[in-house]
Amino acid sequence: MEMIIFYCVALMFGAVGALFYYYPFQQGFDTKEKILYIAIGTFFSALSFSMFTKNAVLGGTLLSALMGGLTLWFGLHESYSVITHHIKTEGRLVRIRRHSTYKGRNYYSLDFELDEDMGTYTVNHISSTKKYVIGNSYKIFISDNDHEAYIHRVWWFFMGIICIVMGIIWLQIIPKLFSM
Repeated sequence: MEMIIFYCVALMFGAVGALFYYYPFQQGFDTKEKILYIAIGTFFSALSFSMFTKNAVLGGTLLSALMGGLTLWFGLHESYSVITHHIKTEGRLVRIRRHSTYKGRNYYSLDFELDEDMGTYTVNHISSTKKYVIGNSYKIFISDNDHEAYIHRVWWFFMGIICIVMGIIWLQIIPKLFSM
């Protein structure tokens, strides 16, 4: 029974790879998006191939590259975002938006207006709004490039550093797989 499940999972990975090859050409995407879809399709096809041939080195390399690449990219992105949002200013809270996830959890977005008519800045992924009152002013960190803002810069920078370290650890598994 376990072998049937194993080969079914391998077949599903192959089907996902085939869909990523087929889909962009049917929807009329531009070249950059087609390259991304083909790369994702190649990844899943290679993962399916490694499962069918029971090549643990190839499968482990692909999974380590996937996990390491994603966590490293997220860490670098968050750290860069926190570093570029360095302008400390006062913003007046004008709106609190509630978002629901598919698991029934809620998170909030806070919209702030600045006094200098610089537009509305949004702080995303706030778990609780108990200490925020519409109309009050709060210190926020903004950037010149976009309309996102941060309230707790240290937390997100710390999370970015943890993700960078975890991504490097995942990627360091790859050479160890080849030495087995």
